[in-house]
Amino acid sequence: MTDATTDFEAMALDLSRVFTPATAINSEGLFCGRKNQVRAVVDAINQIGQHAILYGERGVGKTSLGRILPTKIKGREPVPIIAPMVNCDSGDSFSSIWAKVFSEISDEYMDAPDSYDENNPSLFVDLTPHEVRKRIERLTPQGIVFVILDEFDKIQDDHARTLIADTIRLFSDRAVRATIIIIGVADDLTGLISEHHSIERCLAQIPMPRMARQELEDIVEGGLKKVGMTINAQCLSEITGLSKGLPHYTHLLALNAGRQALDEKMLAIGPTHVRRAIEAALTQVQESIRDNYDKATYSSRKGTLHTQVLLACALAESDEFGRFQPTDVCDPLSDIVPQSKRFTTDRFAAHLKAFCEPDRGAVLKRIGVEYRWRYRFSNPLMQPYVIMRGIESGLVNDRQLQRIVEREDRYPLFKKKPRNGFTP
Repeated sequence: MTDATTDFEAMALDLSRVFTPATAINSEGLFCGRKNQVRAVVDAINQIGQHAILYGERGVGKTSLGRILPTKIKGREPVPIIAPMVNCDSGDSFSSIWAKVFSEISDEYMDAPDSYDENNPSLFVDLTPHEVRKRIERLTPQGIVFVILDEFDKIQDDHARTLIADTIRLFSDRAVRATIIIIGVADDLTGLISEHHSIERCLAQIPMPRMARQELEDIVEGGLKKVGMTINAQCLSEITGLSKGLPHYTHLLALNAGRQALDEKMLAIGPTHVRRAIEAALTQVQESIRDNYDKATYSSRKGTLHTQVLLACALAESDEFGRFQPTDVCDPLSDIVPQSKRFTTDRFAAHLKAFCEPDRGAVLKRIGVEYRWRYRFSNPLMQPYVIMRGIESGLVNDRQLQRIVEREDRYPLFKKKPRNGFTP
């Protein structure tokens, strides 16, 4: 048996393997939630002629879901799973995408002449949907085949997008026993795949909203259990509430809170550990987020309220995709900036417009039509960062923190009672 110091050091190492804010989950044992989305994708894989497109905000766990999909295909008899997953790039063409796919398929399944040779890329220079179909059809007798095209939104070649749509339609029309799964950042299908209307009948459209609180709590409690640690209900609600449905921050805060506890030779995470975790997390976010926050809130004049309005946007009631209306900003802003009258939208409409401009870091994106605008953070990871900056600076008061911790999910997995609030 090792001594106490060695045990805590080993636990700290295990903690960093369980909570991975910098990378997607690639182990079924570490993956939590998303049962509805997993079931929808698996259903598409099991139906001949059906394909799937998984879309949503950046940072909601789409890539993690793609990585663990092969573990979710289970039947009475074990069957080989052939599931190449590739990342699309801005410079990709239709042929280069499928060259990547074929390079990910083991020679065990591919005929030797078709195996991708990095020294002879001309083998895949002028691929067509029909050639792709023929190559994939040779694989289907050997197992369950599905191809995952991740980060599809990065493709800038419209012709490549059109050919992907043609390939999906061809696979469906010819009843190819293989599934194409597209994953990308988008509000809807229009901005993700060309001619999507022509393939809607064979394309399962699966939106990926932000995670429910119960799912985030499962991530924290399940991860801590693996390393032999615990967390009380109040601290659990603080971490999941501040995450705003984004698993990246759940992993980041849980990792730092756990480290703080282990540094004190403690196995239970308490309120002081969460507070220190917030301070640590603020130094660990992407530099681009910090830079854009500074652009959005900087002003050489006093009383401009840019910091306060941006914080109110982060605290505003929103839907499961992080979208809010200007009227949703009024209450949180009135709490942040006490005055005799409640804020109305005309007091900060110019701020919202400015936040959509490059000079202010384009931290917000405007959606819809005039007089019915909705907004969301261009990078979802900015929202929790803004809230944590507000906590650090003292702009977020006890009432705001209470709302963050106790707020019910608008689309909860389970109805449950709110937990105790957080008092700094």
